Amino acid sequence: MSAEEFYKFCNLSYFTICRTHKFWSGTWTDMILSWFEEQSPFDETVQDKLISLSTDIVADSSINCDCAFEHGLEAQNRMTGLEFTDVKLKRKDKVTPISFMNGTVTVRDEVIPVNPQQLFLRIACVLKSQLEFKQYMHYELAPYPTSLFDGSKMRKTQKSVLADFIEKLEPCTERCYSNENVYVIDVGYLLHKVIWSHPSTYGQISTSYVAYVLTHYGPSSIVMFDGYDGPPSIKCQEQFRRAGTNSREVVFDEATIPAQQRDFLGSGKNKSRLIKALRTKFQHSNITTYQAASDADTPIVSTALEVQSSGKTVTVVGTDTDILVMLLARTTPHYNRLLYFLKPAAVASKQDKVFDICKIQGTISEMKHCMLFLHAMTGCDSTSALFRKEKRSAYKILAEDKNLRKEISIFNCLNSEPFMIASVCEKFLLRLYGEKQCKILNDLRYVTFQNTITRQKVTASFELASLPPTSDAARLHSFRVYLQPINWGWREASDMLIPVPSTTPPAPNELLHLITCNCKTDCIPGCECRKAGLACSQLCGRCRGTACKNHALEEEGSED
Repeated sequence: MSAEEFYKFCNLSYFTICRTHKFWSGTWTDMILSWFEEQSPFDETVQDKLISLSTDIVADSSINCDCAFEHGLEAQNRMTGLEFTDVKLKRKDKVTPISFMNGTVTVRDEVIPVNPQQLFLRIACVLKSQLEFKQYMHYELAPYPTSLFDGSKMRKTQKSVLADFIEKLEPCTERCYSNENVYVIDVGYLLHKVIWSHPSTYGQISTSYVAYVLTHYGPSSIVMFDGYDGPPSIKCQEQFRRAGTNSREVVFDEATIPAQQRDFLGSGKNKSRLIKALRTKFQHSNITTYQAASDADTPIVSTALEVQSSGKTVTVVGTDTDILVMLLARTTPHYNRLLYFLKPAAVASKQDKVFDICKIQGTISEMKHCMLFLHAMTGCDSTSALFRKEKRSAYKILAEDKNLRKEISIFNCLNSEPFMIASVCEKFLLRLYGEKQCKILNDLRYVTFQNTITRQKVTASFELASLPPTSDAARLHSFRVYLQPINWGWREASDMLIPVPSTTPPAPNELLHLITCNCKTDCIPGCECRKAGLACSQLCGRCRGTACKNHALEEEGSED
């Protein structure tokens, strides 16, 4: 007896609470579409351009990997009717992926990836004298200056080291709880400080930010917001780096249940929408707010100094060392007008740090005029750090050399000449790398390489980044330290400002052209030399540039 016959015989009826497949089919589709409406992976502001969904990199016109089928079909059509031995596929027939935008150089009008370590091996192959090797060291030997760049991105350092060093010079003080104390709050810190509770809506989250400010800083606080909808900023690369993984844009209202806080705040567009909601909430609570066109660090300092000039005690709240450095450099001492920088602790078990700006200025004396140069030259949000060169070392060098402090003062002047900026920067970097005999960085690269190799163990590996930057790379770095528009070491690409690493080739042509193979047959299309668009040479392992089908053709002399 079947189950249906049994239920019929017993006159039993039943029902199931399980939803049908048909119901779930429509529901899942609606849920997926709803998710894409809230978290679209596509940027509507970028039209007709190829974008990597995993990295958010916007490709330029040279990238054509999205047309791989069309290019393959075109190459296939050219083979139609040909004998197998007559088929020829050229390097230009290959599609160009987005990864080719970084870490490549141009060799004979062909863009190819380069391994910097291989360039050193090629130097050993063609080296004829020490003088020739010294000339090779005038090049970076990499697509990007490795002492200033980590891959294609500006090298970063731990900025808080400078704040810790300042704390040792002048210990932190107690927090001021005066009723006349005005707090100027960096919202970049605030967005991450307030932890989002779950479950909650975006409206409830916005209210929690207002409650946090009222509880900890009072109604007289001034909340400073960054701007994310303005023109390209010099902090584009830093914001992209901090995002880490690709953060999707979320469309929401006050009733929407939020995504994960870290993922949400990784997107500038998400922050922009949240900031609009927060400003409305703060204004309804009579809390003063300001929003900068782009980065808010400079407006934060300007607002704090303006409030201080009115006779009030001001405490700037944030965790960014950039703000502390600007306060030290720009504040005019007023013994009856106190100014503090409050750096909240990352965890509840530790105490907040309060820096008394006027006391620190009295301790460091003349060094306050060098703080902006020191911080920018050794790495901040908009400039590169130098590989293994700490801010403490730079501080000690400037503190001990009065003449050098006088020379770098041109970085604090308007309309300084570019060649003077580059010259002073090179002189400072020579001191930072511990050299007093070499006059230019190009020569110091050779000396540093020789000293490093002779002192290292045989089993040790050599890091190209340990060499100083070339004079050309240092010149562009000094321009970004002094001033950051396009004419001073930046270029605009894909709606972003990108640093110009160098204006000279990464290596001499004779090194870039030195690509070899070790083919066992006649150097067919799998040959490394052929892949690079080059003819085989005497350095090739087996063919020696003669016994193969990829040897260089002798040029026939032309008759006049």
